[in-house]
Amino acid sequence: MRELPLRSLHEMSGALLAERAGWNVPLSYTGLDEEVGAARSTAGLIDQSDRVKVRLSGPDRVSFLNGLVTQDIAGLKPGEWTYALFLNPKGKVVGDATVFALENAFLLDLLADESDRVLDHIRKHLISDDVTVEPLIGAADIALHGPSAPFLLRRVLGDGRPPRFGEFLSTPMNRTRSMIVASTDFLRLPAFRFISDSDPLDGVWRTLTAFGGSTVGGATPIGREAWNTLRIEAGRPLVGVDMDESTIALETRMESAISYTKGCYEGQEVIARATYQGHMNRHLVGFRVEGDTVPTRGDSVLLDGKAVGEATSAAYSPTLRYVIAMGYVRRPSDEPGTRVVIETDSWQLRASVLDLPLVAQPRGPATQRRGGLLAAVGAAP
Repeated sequence: MRELPLRSLHEMSGALLAERAGWNVPLSYTGLDEEVGAARSTAGLIDQSDRVKVRLSGPDRVSFLNGLVTQDIAGLKPGEWTYALFLNPKGKVVGDATVFALENAFLLDLLADESDRVLDHIRKHLISDDVTVEPLIGAADIALHGPSAPFLLRRVLGDGRPPRFGEFLSTPMNRTRSMIVASTDFLRLPAFRFISDSDPLDGVWRTLTAFGGSTVGGATPIGREAWNTLRIEAGRPLVGVDMDESTIALETRMESAISYTKGCYEGQEVIARATYQGHMNRHLVGFRVEGDTVPTRGDSVLLDGKAVGEATSAAYSPTLRYVIAMGYVRRPSDEPGTRVVIETDSWQLRASVLDLPLVAQPRGPATQRRGGLLAAVGAAP
């Protein structure tokens, strides 16, 4: 099992650690209510250094990657990013990535437990293309989420300009080490990521979590349980949980990850045909679940005793004070307000279909751009 670079800091903060995708990661520190509450009221800080960073270089990198993903890679300039999906020929989701355009390469940011599948997909399509695929080992990656994130960012950047949406900034840490910083709205909160392949970012973690005086608090460390709850509240589907190779990209309501003007890419014919038809037969929706039981992935969604869909993600929401879930429901049963039953084990859980996101997105500059994931990767081009 692999350890995060900042494990000692997590242990000092009282982290409960557990194995996830071959990594020992913090599940929680002070409990779900406090960690979710901190991210929504002040700021939460999460270590996600288990995410896999991959460098794509070579003279054919632009045409090669542009033919594999749903976004317009050819239009990216150095210092810009986009969030994209990898599809199979049937338009179904193989994986996703945040793609960063460097001067002479692309950096891909992948989920740890889905990275092997995405890398296999990429390598399978490498035939005569002059492209080098290089996984980066040991890149540190921490993310700061919450209303206080823009203020706390000043502790790291000083008076430097914060990154705009769609851009990432390279920041030197000393003569030999650097990191790249960027905004993210993945949890629909003001947020920033700090990623470096040359520094463990322990100094950044300490700076962001430090108490700054009588009225200035630092960020609260949050674990994977709080992050996952915030993700479901935000209505963000996760590859391997809410979308996979049984899911057509448009069913996930991920239109913001798809370019409708670029050239051909794998799965485009299916996406174009479905877009022309004007609707999908099922969509990702949210649920308010009555009672205290949390559904599990794959539980059937019933309407008048007939299966109309299935649940994918679920959690108790400290923000809403009730159980929430996401899942797929066939038309027309996906209309908000539709009363359904979620069948889990021997229980019949009453629920209502809701629009996504389940928690309203706050207003402000960190929420104004296209709903895609924005991140940063500290790897020198």
